[in-house]
Amino acid sequence: MSTASKNTERRAARFWTVFILGLMGINLGVAAMAIWMAAGDPSFRPMPEYGEHAIDWQSRKNLQAKSDGLRWKSSIERSQVPQGIVIQLADASGAPVVGCTGSIHAYHFTSANAHQKVRITPIADQPGCYLAPLDVSLDGRWQVTVELERGPDEKFFFDSTMNWNKT
Repeated sequence: MSTASKNTERRAARFWTVFILGLMGINLGVAAMAIWMAAGDPSFRPMPEYGEHAIDWQSRKNLQAKSDGLRWKSSIERSQVPQGIVIQLADASGAPVVGCTGSIHAYHFTSANAHQKVRITPIADQPGCYLAPLDVSLDGRWQVTVELERGPDEKFFFDSTMNWNKT
């Protein structure tokens, strides 16, 4: 075999080796980028306190049933000024429910890792209205859990998905 033929063979072997290794490198690069994007996306975080909610499911259902027994009417809205969630409560006869203490736990479905839990405060000039100072400016679906109490036998519980869009 001539030296020219050996050189051509070596060039072809190098070309195909580099070509195959290049394709493998592109494949590994795309896979690494996909893993990096999936791991860095906050919308793929587990729901906060998911395990505790699953374990305490029956106690939460009992709390909901006890709360429903109060027959309180509630209105839960997000507010821009003041920023947060406003809860308006009225008892079965329609009178405002005053003197409640408690907290609100909320998170947006696209960023479950940014869940927030704050204490409510009564709104001074509006009886039966309470404010939870949370940043709820992001539009879309929010999971909101309200736990309030007024005395040992009056516990209000509300757990729902709210769809808040720009109006």
